[in-house]
Amino acid sequence: GRGFNVVRCLSHPTVDIGLLEVDQDLTVLPGLNFREPQVGEGVFTFGYPRVPLSREAALVMQGGEVSVERVTGLHGDELFLFSAIARPGNSGGPILSEHGHVVGIVTRELSEKDSHNHPFHAGIASSTIACAIDELECGLSLPVETWR
Repeated sequence: GRGFNVVRCLSHPTVDIGLLEVDQDLTVLPGLNFREPQVGEGVFTFGYPRVPLSREAALVMQGGEVSVERVTGLHGDELFLFSAIARPGNSGGPILSEHGHVVGIVTRELSEKDSHNHPFHAGIASSTIACAIDELECGLSLPVETWR
């Protein structure tokens, strides 16, 4: 219900993230923590994928587990895999652990063209996002917890 004007856009040249600076201060969520995904832990994706035969956009949550903590894509990108369903409209959305930590963001599905196999859903881990933000030299940092 609030409108914002974009003041500046930044995108990383190799990591699939972008930052938007807006003309108003945003409310920081208290208790928001970032950490790495851990294999086998429950996770949830959130986003606004198109819901067939519906009139309005709805926030959709899907649950699953972290399948692989780290995999390198063909183009050298560092990803992790999760089993929660992600669709167009989830991209860039948060992936939260069952304990409420942000472990990454949805980036894309990994599948072969014209394959009838089920795709793998990939995310960008919080530490990769933190490094990319540092490389953008925008004056921001993402504090990622390193304890397990």
